[in-house]
Amino acid sequence: MANRYWVGGTGNWSDATNHWATSSGGAPGAGNTPTSADNVYFDASSFSGAGQTVTVDAAANCLDMDWTGATNTPTLAGSSDLNIYGSLTFITAMVLTYNGVIYFRSAAAGRTITPAGLTIESHVWFPSAGGWIFQDDWNQTGYIGFINGTLNTNGKIVTSTGFEIQNADVKTITLGASVLNLGASGWNNIGTNLTLTVNTAVIKITGVAPFNGAGITTFNEVQLNGTAHTISGSNTIKTLRLKPSG
Repeated sequence: MANRYWVGGTGNWSDATNHWATSSGGAPGAGNTPTSADNVYFDASSFSGAGQTVTVDAAANCLDMDWTGATNTPTLAGSSDLNIYGSLTFITAMVLTYNGVIYFRSAAAGRTITPAGLTIESHVWFPSAGGWIFQDDWNQTGYIGFINGTLNTNGKIVTSTGFEIQNADVKTITLGASVLNLGASGWNNIGTNLTLTVNTAVIKITGVAPFNGAGITTFNEVQLNGTAHTISGSNTIKTLRLKPSG
């Protein structure tokens, strides 16, 4: 495992010669772009002027990604896949226009995700057997695809196009006191081997999105706030709220 530090302001993720160093503010030319075993840092020595941009121009990999301490309101942009094998920490004082697919691929427990109030313009997939916990509210224009591992929304507000639960891998979701605001993809469990702990969570669905609970647990509260929803599966719901017609 090594640490890689972004230097030199605006540039492409794939440009190791000019933008990746082995120390904060160090000389660029780390020899290669980060791998799944390398932590990447964007800090006070990364950006020299306002609005400088890191573009994910090719499939990118890292262990932890941490923007703590970055100055000058940098931007993360691009559309190539981003594979994160550890934890993710964004900061409020940055801009996120990146719209590629994010994959959280850790095989270890105890990983954290800190969106810092940013809106994630991506689909986000959890395909691996690790464990993740949200550190603050989650805002997303894409959907969450959950295949494997353990996800704890930690009582945070989750706003997303939807929750897609797939595959036969063993997986666990804990919602706590979260409020899930779901759009076009709704809550759709088409997988198996899911342990779901809903606690006091409220699931709110808009538009014509589906609710498919797959009959695996008793849901605390589901609100169908759109115009035409499909409910599938044999579901037990303590409180079901429907939007009045007209």
